[in-house]
Amino acid sequence: MKNNQKNHNEGKNSQIDWLEFALEVLVTKGPDSLKIIPLCELKGVTKGSFYHHFQNRDKFIDALMEHWYQKMTLDFIAQANTQESALDRLNKLDQVIASHNILAEMHIRAWALKDKSIAQHLGKIDQQRQDYLANCYLELGVEEKSAKEHSVGGLCKLFRYATNSPYTDVRNRFESNRYGIKSVFTNTSACQYKRAN
Repeated sequence: MKNNQKNHNEGKNSQIDWLEFALEVLVTKGPDSLKIIPLCELKGVTKGSFYHHFQNRDKFIDALMEHWYQKMTLDFIAQANTQESALDRLNKLDQVIASHNILAEMHIRAWALKDKSIAQHLGKIDQQRQDYLANCYLELGVEEKSAKEHSVGGLCKLFRYATNSPYTDVRNRFESNRYGIKSVFTNTSACQYKRAN
């Protein structure tokens, strides 16, 4: 019984738990609460628990952004890549995005306006997202310049969704592609290009 309780407590204070908790705090209380003392007080633990996983606050913020990048970009892309055609990958990406709570996206973007280190992380993440979308559009026969433009449009769709994601009708529209990333291809002049599938 004691071992089970110990494992439960360790799980509650694991590095992943800390990072997930920090994302929740970011959404509900803002980035100022992501300082060591306020964060520990909100979590109800000592600073030792924090320092067990993170050398300092800078390392913690780096880990937080890496975790968010893995969870909300690389994992999404991996799920999209289970589909063969580019159009199906875009469709899958819309479905994956619609099935997740991405409220942290909006708060991280607001944070990046005030913090250069967050802006640097976000710039790298957005570039990878944009490159992925552009490659999908290229595979669909879109010329390179237009593919890059459409990839920016796809990111804008994501940003709009992040702003409105608590509303069920918005989630449904995103998932059904009337509002999602795939619509950038299907509802614009890109339709004139030959689709790969």
